[in-house]
Amino acid sequence: IRQGEGMDNTVTPPDNAGAYPNQDTSPSSSSLPPSSDDSNNITTPQPQPVNAAFGQEINSLINQNEINSLLLTQAEIYQQFIDCNHTLETFNDFSNTMYMSLSVEYDKHTRMLKEIKRDLDIVFRRIRQTKTMLASKFPDSMSSI
Repeated sequence: IRQGEGMDNTVTPPDNAGAYPNQDTSPSSSSLPPSSDDSNNITTPQPQPVNAAFGQEINSLINQNEINSLLLTQAEIYQQFIDCNHTLETFNDFSNTMYMSLSVEYDKHTRMLKEIKRDLDIVFRRIRQTKTMLASKFPDSMSSI
């Protein structure tokens, strides 16, 4: 639909008609307004606004049952989204709680392993020192080991 045209094939002049001073928009070359007796005899139908005509045309193309079906499907999907979001929030809360409790235990186990490693390092250092001392005191016996 072009600007100024309605659905009933009536044409209204564009907004810029007569905007230029030298432009002649009437069939006659006079620029005088029509006489009062001529304006009483002419009745022009009011053109339908383009937006309203376009909206009516779109509404006539769409099946209302299909729209209702789409709205129902959309509502169902939205409800599934809300349920899924709630489930994820619950899971995240549970995961956060479990992480907090397990991280404390993990720290405890890490400290204990570090202590065990330190103790084993001390034990193996003492074993090496004892071996070195025995090798210096009893070289014949230690050479066979």
